[in-house]
Amino acid sequence: MPALATPEQKNEVSAAISERLPAKPRDSFRPTAALTAVFSALTTVNSLWWVLSPQHTLAPVVFGWLLVCGLLGLISVVGSARAEHRPIQWLTWLAQPLGIAVIALVNTTYADWVGWANLACAVATTIVTGLITYLAYHSEISTPKNQTNSKLADFRVLMKFRIISLLLLTTLIPMYLANGGEWPKFYVVVLTLLGGTLAAGGANAINMFYDRDIDAVMSRTKKRPLPNNRLTQWEVLGFGLTLSVLSFLVLLPVNLLTAILAVSGIFYYVVIYTMWLKRTTVQNIVIGGAAGAIPPMVGWAAGTDINLFVDSPIKWLPAVFLFAIVFYWTPPHFWALAIIRREDYAKAGVPMLPVVKGEAETRRQIVLYSFIMIALSFMLVSLQVVGLLYLGLAMVLGAIFLYYAANMMRDHSHAAAWKLYRYSLLYLALLFVAMGIDRALLG
Repeated sequence: MPALATPEQKNEVSAAISERLPAKPRDSFRPTAALTAVFSALTTVNSLWWVLSPQHTLAPVVFGWLLVCGLLGLISVVGSARAEHRPIQWLTWLAQPLGIAVIALVNTTYADWVGWANLACAVATTIVTGLITYLAYHSEISTPKNQTNSKLADFRVLMKFRIISLLLLTTLIPMYLANGGEWPKFYVVVLTLLGGTLAAGGANAINMFYDRDIDAVMSRTKKRPLPNNRLTQWEVLGFGLTLSVLSFLVLLPVNLLTAILAVSGIFYYVVIYTMWLKRTTVQNIVIGGAAGAIPPMVGWAAGTDINLFVDSPIKWLPAVFLFAIVFYWTPPHFWALAIIRREDYAKAGVPMLPVVKGEAETRRQIVLYSFIMIALSFMLVSLQVVGLLYLGLAMVLGAIFLYYAANMMRDHSHAAAWKLYRYSLLYLALLFVAMGIDRALLG
């Protein structure tokens, strides 16, 4: 007589069966897909309004529709994260923001071709999102239990919020300085910080998509969502592209230059650094560091209304020095980490300076770039952007930075490298805070 199953065994069997059963139609991907299709149709109506209007006037709610459509495109990523085995999900992520990007051009130009391109793209987006909605409601969606929260956490990992927080600080303070020591309008500050978050998050996600082969090899990155198979490559790429397009749309109301600078930062980080420099040259961090130095210029452009074709280049000079400070800060900061992770980079075949030239040469380069960075930090005083209070704080912060850099020349332990790496993060944050404090107190 066969033995009866214990209660624990019955529970295990029930759990295994329930995990294989398809989810009920209440899965969140379906309503978000439907809402996205509805708002795509609304943008089509708005586009038709613009084309048929003799004066090419916009419907009063055009920008509200744009923002809602863009947000729904992002929400659809989160909603569809619960749906497995759905190869057309990425179309939702791509079609909606791409359609809205063309629609946004109407706010800056009244050329006839833009209106017709706008209408064609809106119609195509409506068709695609309508098809996705139809398929969503006429097919089963497999949903493993307790997966939603982990998926959302994985999308947060893609954005690298800890890095973004420092980038936002280097955006915020230049906004304040560029506006003569006064904060710009509230909506400008909010949209600039939101757009910066979306731009940096999108670039980081696309970077993880492209570097998925390297991430799977390196111990520091092999637990990321893509090499760990917690997200598909299309989920990661779609998420990154959606955030990137949304960043442009969010920054466009601030001014066109701010939006263009943010997108150029995404392009530089993804194409110039990730796809080209990182795997081909020992100077990858030096040249590629320009991507991380763009946020101060974004903040400066948001804080002042500069016309590149009319205004004197002198107006941009403080922003150029802010860019240079972050540019020369990047190599010492990252090379300290590269020394610690040297074996990882060697295993992955990434030609970081410690791998190609050795740790001794890397330490010398760290000291050299530290000197240049500190010297550049003093130049803001000569431009009268900041005063003597900042100069004193910059000298103290720079002296500590130089101490940790020089200490690596005699102490070759990873502990010494960690000290410089951690302090470099604090240094950059405090340096920009010192700029703001100086301007607020001394005017």
